[in-house]
Amino acid sequence: GYQSLFSLTTGYCNTAQGYASLYYLTTGSYNSAQGLQSLYSLTTGYRNSAQGVSSLYSLTTGNYNSAQGYAAGRYLANGSTAHTTGDYGTYIGANTKAKEDGTTNETVIGYNAIGNGSNTVTIGSSAVTANYFSGTLNVPTVNATEKLDVTGNIKASGTITGTDHIAGSANYFYFGAEGTDGSWRIGRSGNNLVFERRESGSWVIKQTITP
Repeated sequence: GYQSLFSLTTGYCNTAQGYASLYYLTTGSYNSAQGLQSLYSLTTGYRNSAQGVSSLYSLTTGNYNSAQGYAAGRYLANGSTAHTTGDYGTYIGANTKAKEDGTTNETVIGYNAIGNGSNTVTIGSSAVTANYFSGTLNVPTVNATEKLDVTGNIKASGTITGTDHIAGSANYFYFGAEGTDGSWRIGRSGNNLVFERRESGSWVIKQTITP
């Protein structure tokens, strides 16, 4: 494209297609830009990839960044301040934005989505009303055996341990560690619902609700 790789003095294995793509690159290698003014401002950097008009337009220095979509990764969260530095970032979708300059390993996916900083993954913008996942959800690295299915709101300011614990005919849901005094559990005993508190190493029934 016209004026692509216009300023290059030293470097190798760079690829630029589109008007003024990689325009300001002077030194750097293994960069790839496809689209008008993609990676336009990059002066030094390695292994960056941008596909889409003005994708990573404002990045001046950075390595291993990837952007796909119109103006992907061009701006910071406010939508007007240039995103100039960062490494290992991934911006997929038109107008995806970095939280701030200098982030590392920030992943942002979806139209107009705004990142949350280094070592985070953001899926969807504030306009998204629901996310759907197939299979099991592993949080963070354990091998889940059940699917996560939530209807309504869940908010926790501390630790909630939920356990489907089979003991005879009782199923318990725990609030707190199972073996710690002061913890509570709600269980089913036969047809009854029981509320128990752990005291001095034993579970004590505090209330029983019958059908």
